[in-house]
Amino acid sequence: GFTNVTVTGGTATVKGPAGTYSGLSITNQDGCTSNIESASLTDPNAPDAPTFAVTDPTCTADGFAVISNFVNTATYTFTPAGPSVGTTGEITGALFGQNYTVEIENNGCTASAAFQIEEQLVSPTVPTFTVTDPTCFAVGFAQIDGYDNALTYTISPNTATIDASGEITGAAGTYTVTVQNADACQNSAQVVIGEELSDPTIAVSVIDPATCGGNGEINFTFTNVADGTYTIGGFTNVTVTGGTATVSATAGTYSGLSITNQDGCTSNIESASLTD
Repeated sequence: GFTNVTVTGGTATVKGPAGTYSGLSITNQDGCTSNIESASLTDPNAPDAPTFAVTDPTCTADGFAVISNFVNTATYTFTPAGPSVGTTGEITGALFGQNYTVEIENNGCTASAAFQIEEQLVSPTVPTFTVTDPTCFAVGFAQIDGYDNALTYTISPNTATIDASGEITGAAGTYTVTVQNADACQNSAQVVIGEELSDPTIAVSVIDPATCGGNGEINFTFTNVADGTYTIGGFTNVTVTGGTATVSATAGTYSGLSITNQDGCTSNIESASLTD
């Protein structure tokens, strides 16, 4: 395929780009044709196409890529522009989800390959709760705010449960609720379930009047009653201090003696009799 080749002293030289050349023969001045040969030219130091070690994103970190066969002396070009490659082959500045072509150039020769990285996986929102306080008749309970049945919720310890609406019920205590999505990313928070409120108790003793028509005393002893002013049976504005109270009363029988404490819980009912 080479024309106008000058032969001098039995030799000739032609130039051509890298490739394989077949059918190389010559017809001489006498019209006789030579044997047929072929020749291959190879680009010097033709680079290998870049290969990439791509690390997938996790729940706590973005994905990233490293050129595994990085060549310090080569030039790397990114399309679209933006990223760069460090001295160890690590790629920085790439946008997540963007497909990039990386071209390596060495001694005028090029090769290319593509890569893409993804951003950190999304974790579910840290759970929050609406807590209902305990009463005199029941322990408290809690509701997971914005409960999503597409997520997985677990609770520890297992003395409480989470129902299909996100309501948490069980024994009083402090619990850790963990929410997990389809990517296995998690977040956790604690919630406290309050104990059922304790009912107060009342005990009664009396000191009879010393004189006919005089006043005696009814003495009260309480548990679970804070200091303050209360109604006890028919006695109003009774001051309780340190779990005790005293009222002055004439002889007679006093029934229906109970107290409702600071939590709204009511005690047992007692009666007292004073005798002249």
